[in-house]
Amino acid sequence: MNSKLSLKQLEEKYTELTQKINQLENSDYQYRCLVDSTSDSLYLVDENCRYIFINSNHIKRLELSADQIIGRCYGEFHSEEQTSIFSERIKEVYLRNKSVFDEHYSPRDNGFFLRTFSPVRDSSNNKIAVAVVSKNITERKAIEEELRKSEEKYRLLIENSNEAVFIITNGKICFANIKTLQMLGYDKDELSSVSFINMVISEDRDMVLQRQESCLQQEDNASSVSYTFRVMDRKGTTRWVETNSVGINWDNQPALLNSMRDITGQKITEARLFQAQKMESIGTLAGGIAHDFNNLLMGIQGHTSLALLNLDLQDANYEHLKTIEALVMSGADLTKQLLGFARGGKFEVNNVDINSMIQKTSETIGRTKKEIQIHLNLQNNLWPVTADYGQIEQVLLNLYVNAWQAMP
Repeated sequence: MNSKLSLKQLEEKYTELTQKINQLENSDYQYRCLVDSTSDSLYLVDENCRYIFINSNHIKRLELSADQIIGRCYGEFHSEEQTSIFSERIKEVYLRNKSVFDEHYSPRDNGFFLRTFSPVRDSSNNKIAVAVVSKNITERKAIEEELRKSEEKYRLLIENSNEAVFIITNGKICFANIKTLQMLGYDKDELSSVSFINMVISEDRDMVLQRQESCLQQEDNASSVSYTFRVMDRKGTTRWVETNSVGINWDNQPALLNSMRDITGQKITEARLFQAQKMESIGTLAGGIAHDFNNLLMGIQGHTSLALLNLDLQDANYEHLKTIEALVMSGADLTKQLLGFARGGKFEVNNVDINSMIQKTSETIGRTKKEIQIHLNLQNNLWPVTADYGQIEQVLLNLYVNAWQAMP
């Protein structure tokens, strides 16, 4: 009876062991399926960098069978340089007792891989191996490189722009290119601490704030707003600027992207053009007046000449009429000046004998103002000058009149 019970117990033990073996095989199969289903390379190495376990993806990379790899060292399949780096990582895991990471280029695969080295412990918490997960990041690296190149292109474009490009968040400049710093006269640290609206001339601030608010309230943030105003740089110099602003999102905050150019020179040119147009209008008016005035002078000249024809040289009025005639000629010269002004400063320029002109003008004034005496002290052998005769004569007449009026 006891022998039958022993046999039954053996059968139960056998059944139990068989179930456990099946469970282990099942678990091993599931584990193998799990590690083989990943697209990453996964393998275990000991402290001497010998392969203990390797998944199917890494087998494909090495282009060998598992039996040809297990038990052999990492260095048998890789270059001396790669082996040295790998060995350092294994030592680091055993020394630091935690996971380490590295990124490396694999000539065999012609690609980049991100490797994670993690310690493996037994039931007594002793380190028995290092698990290595190697993820192919070649495509990600290519995308990162393209992104880096794209960012570099935009950076170069913005930094070398002839316009000031800057971003405003919460009223302050959080990003600015070199041209912005040059235009406003601040360095980066100073600029970030100054409210932009405080740089705007007080008379223009309300308008600038309204335009900026309009940009921020646009739902699509696609339309830019252009406006012109004045800013004061760090040295206190006022500049006219033209700015294009568009609302954007910057660091998860509403912001304004601005492109600003200095138009101070343009404003000065516009002011000069306006002044020139105004002077042209005045010149046209002066030309009309000069023609009318010249007609009056010609009438006076005609009547004076007729009176002189029938007048004896010893007549008391003869000198007065000759003076009137001379003054009419001076008036005619004045109309020439007005016409010259009307034509934009085009005068009749010739060689002028200053001594002769002074003598002639003195005689005219002397006949007109007999109560004054004129004493001449002229320089001998004075060179002639190139000038408009009428203008110089007018200057002399003005000096004579001013001197006469200043006399007691």
